[in-house]
Amino acid sequence: MSSEERPHRVAVSKGLTLPLGNYASSRVDYRIEADVPTGLSAAQALDDLETTIDKKLEAYKLQFRPATEAPYISLPPANRISPQDKPTIAQASATGGSSTDVPELDPSFLDTLPWKTFSSGKGEWIFANVQGAEVLHEELTHADKKTLVIGYKRYRLSGDKNQFIQRFPTEAPR
Repeated sequence: MSSEERPHRVAVSKGLTLPLGNYASSRVDYRIEADVPTGLSAAQALDDLETTIDKKLEAYKLQFRPATEAPYISLPPANRISPQDKPTIAQASATGGSSTDVPELDPSFLDTLPWKTFSSGKGEWIFANVQGAEVLHEELTHADKKTLVIGYKRYRLSGDKNQFIQRFPTEAPR
């Protein structure tokens, strides 16, 4: 390729949306346009620009990282939680205790699950076996009336085989 045919400018655009909790998020978009330095191909120049943006996105991500992201405690899979642990987990979630003790029961984590809105618009549902809902499903299985309040939502198992998890807004966290 002659210098006349060689691209003189390249551009990279990238963005990132971070969930911040109940119906809140933060978004940033970056775009860099630059001349291709002599001696570099357009692909190399693009790689350099992308690396620069990736570093900025990582710094942005760190400023919004919740303190609860500092190492989460490790929990056994939901089907292997010992009986003596169950009251502690259920009690913490039902009484509004620190949900950082069980990251999978944190309201902001639960918001990341693939909820589908009911046609009435008054609640949401997911399949009980969806990835990420294992601890919630286990807790609901053992909860009184198969119902728990976590944050501003009431969660409930439903279906003839408990194959669904429903959630509805509450007026205040418990």
